[in-house]
Amino acid sequence: MQKKGQIYLIAFILILALAAFFLLRITSPDDDADRADITGNSLKDIEENLGFSGVRDPIDVSKSHMSFTGYGPGKEHDGKFNEWSGEIHIDDGNIIGFEGIIKTNSADTGIGGLNTHLQSEDFFNAEENPTITFKSKNLDNGKLTGGLTFLGTYSLISFPVIITKDSISADFIIDTNQFGKMSDNANKEVRIYFELFK
Repeated sequence: MQKKGQIYLIAFILILALAAFFLLRITSPDDDADRADITGNSLKDIEENLGFSGVRDPIDVSKSHMSFTGYGPGKEHDGKFNEWSGEIHIDDGNIIGFEGIIKTNSADTGIGGLNTHLQSEDFFNAEENPTITFKSKNLDNGKLTGGLTFLGTYSLISFPVIITKDSISADFIIDTNQFGKMSDNANKEVRIYFELFK
């Protein structure tokens, strides 16, 4: 009888250990997802090469979205930014890029406590870094390159885009450690996905 009880206890401990592993391990995006290339160029280099003299159309934020997925212990969280704006770059009638600015304190996951945590030093540090900005520089073979300002760091970043007559969209993974350290309880990789309409 005592031996049977020990077997039940061991089985129970194993079940708890497996549950803890699956619930507490930090989730991550798919291995085959597109990942952004980040070069780490200086702000001066970026600013000297980002001039655009073509047509700029305001992004229609009522039809567009700027979203993200973060990966943490045992789960992932989808979110969006509620306050952002920008312009789509058009050359010879074709969309060739965009520029925009996001207010970091507008991150919205639908969970009040998580939204507050995202504003802290563990993540966006919204007090010191109130905005995220991007300005495209070049479009080549379906890959857009531009200057991204995130967590107070400026770098060139490249990622694949899909362009239609009226929109530009992307879905890729970014390594946030290239811009600054965030919480150890979250995966350094974050999925960014957006669709911007003129």
